[in-house]
Amino acid sequence: MSKPTRLFAVAGLLALAGCYNYQLREDFDMPNKDCRDAAYDDPAVKDLRAKMLSAYGQQEQWVWNLKVVTRQAYQRCLQSTGQAPRGGVQPMM
Repeated sequence: MSKPTRLFAVAGLLALAGCYNYQLREDFDMPNKDCRDAAYDDPAVKDLRAKMLSAYGQQEQWVWNLKVVTRQAYQRCLQSTGQAPRGGVQPMM
């Protein structure tokens, strides 16, 4: 493989890696699969995701807001199914 071809392949892989948004799905923080799926399907979360598409330059603030809204939807699901831990403080984002 020639050097320009290798450079092109590496550039393509880096471009693909840059498109992957690892910040939006933090499944390790939401172990309950049913409530995690319900949180991702929550209307407020879907609405915020749609708004994120039109505000490309302000990703950090939108990602933060999305994490907060998703976490709130997850907590609501846990509470509605009686699986939320009792007592303690609310989780901080």
